[in-house]
Amino acid sequence: MASEGLSAESFLIPLREAVQEIAETMLFVGVEPGPSDDESRHRKADFSAVVGYSGSIKGSMRLAAPDGGARELAGALLGEERESMDDEMQDAYAEMANMIAGGLQSRLEESIGHISLTPPVFIDGTGHSVRSDHSFACCSQDFTLESGETFLCEVYYRLEELEQSEVAQFGLAVVDQEDAGDTAQGAGMSEEQIKDAVREALAQKLNEILTDESRQQVRAALPDVAEKLIREEIERIEKEGL
Repeated sequence: MASEGLSAESFLIPLREAVQEIAETMLFVGVEPGPSDDESRHRKADFSAVVGYSGSIKGSMRLAAPDGGARELAGALLGEERESMDDEMQDAYAEMANMIAGGLQSRLEESIGHISLTPPVFIDGTGHSVRSDHSFACCSQDFTLESGETFLCEVYYRLEELEQSEVAQFGLAVVDQEDAGDTAQGAGMSEEQIKDAVREALAQKLNEILTDESRQQVRAALPDVAEKLIREEIERIEKEGL
């Protein structure tokens, strides 16, 4: 299950938006979202393409489909129908996953910060499933093309990474704008540069805290810890004049 601040819907809503935008503007086909889930079901497929995430979150997005759905998606991107998933169709299918992952990336970055993508990895095999480490949460969304063919998208993400990002945003929100402004003037930096420096230092320090054996107990106190660390970082910037 996702954390309270960033639920499965925090991923599923932008995911649906990204898929429908790509279907309308790139594939020129109709697509309807179907059932969604906030747990991993190890869904089976004939073709998958997986794109990894790093940065504000760690995880991956998987595009999975039976043979018919995969051929329709890839063929629509190429602008022609084909009877098998040849090399060009496989590349097109992987690119489709890359576009969906990119659409999700751009929408998530507005709220949780910078995210990087890995190149897509193509997987084929009748009835295969993809599993992830148990430390990753998962949500999935089914889609149906106007032809009746189906496909799905799964998003795997690590909860601790999300919690660190959420706390960083919370901590920055409680720091007075005056503090950031005064520090920026003294250090010759913009307020945004100050915030970026604080955010980076905070993420590193929170990562050290979250590796402690008492992780569950520490996590409840993270908002207070974040505020303290942010003020310490601002004081450091003021002293060093970075």
